[in-house]
Amino acid sequence: MDIVKQLGILAFGSRLKRFTERLMRDVSRIYREQDIDFEARWFPVFYLLKLESDMAITEIAATLGMTHPAINQIAGEMSRDGLIISVKDKNDERRRLLSLSARGRAMVPALELLWQDISDATNEILEEGDAGFLESVDRMENALDQKELYDRITARIKVRQYEAIRIIEFESGLEKHFKALNYEWLEKYHHVEPADKILLDDPQGKIIARGGWVIFARLDDKVVGTGALIKHDDLTYEIAKMAVTEKLRGRQAGKKLTCALIDRALEVGAKRIFLQTNPNMIPAISLYRKLGFVDCGDIVPPRYERESLTMILNLKDTKLREKEDEKRNV
Repeated sequence: MDIVKQLGILAFGSRLKRFTERLMRDVSRIYREQDIDFEARWFPVFYLLKLESDMAITEIAATLGMTHPAINQIAGEMSRDGLIISVKDKNDERRRLLSLSARGRAMVPALELLWQDISDATNEILEEGDAGFLESVDRMENALDQKELYDRITARIKVRQYEAIRIIEFESGLEKHFKALNYEWLEKYHHVEPADKILLDDPQGKIIARGGWVIFARLDDKVVGTGALIKHDDLTYEIAKMAVTEKLRGRQAGKKLTCALIDRALEVGAKRIFLQTNPNMIPAISLYRKLGFVDCGDIVPPRYERESLTMILNLKDTKLREKEDEKRNV
């Protein structure tokens, strides 16, 4: 039973690796049987140095699209085998340049004959399978150049995490989470100030009763984050007291809370939202900027002693549906 084959697209990378290793193994066997002291994995570096002598490791890695450590390892093996030499760069003695040695250059004619045989045999395999396989590989590599697999997977993870978070309204009994989550954040990065206590001790009276909102992010059965929308006047609101439990930061709870508060401000006809955040909280600031917030001066007198950055979002021309589309694609 071929598990890798049965797994299909999920094992695509493993299957390609297995296929490549199978080809490389056979090619290395051919080199040995033809009494040519050469390894298949050396081919890209050797061929490049045949075309372009005197290249640094970093240049070789960039040209071949391989990692610096991988090229370093291959170059070390080739050097020990006497196929390449290393000399100091005349313009920069810190750099060393690689080129084929006399022994390496002497092997080129025999290798080129063998490479033609390898090329013909490999092409035969491709034609028996799919004549357009290499073109397909080209297209797949171009697709990766546009957006790496890592980024594609990460985007899907973020959407899944975003959709798993449920926003719930304030109700009696949840105030303990509002306080605990904010205390967790404040005690880690600052300290709890009197102005913090005023809001955290009485969210119902100091925020909700004055026209604001307090909401929570729930994952499964646990409250993992919270945030508030404080009313300053009919057109101006402030996002404040945003906090997500430490072990779940970076899991989209903060984004969903922020977007929910923006939507709430839009629903009541607000024209602007501002917030004050720690200038060292780079991930949070990056999120706010992606959602349209820009840096600005103080809109209200600073409430806290700690250093803060004020940002504002103009809601004048924003539509709910457009904002929903934006937040799903952040």
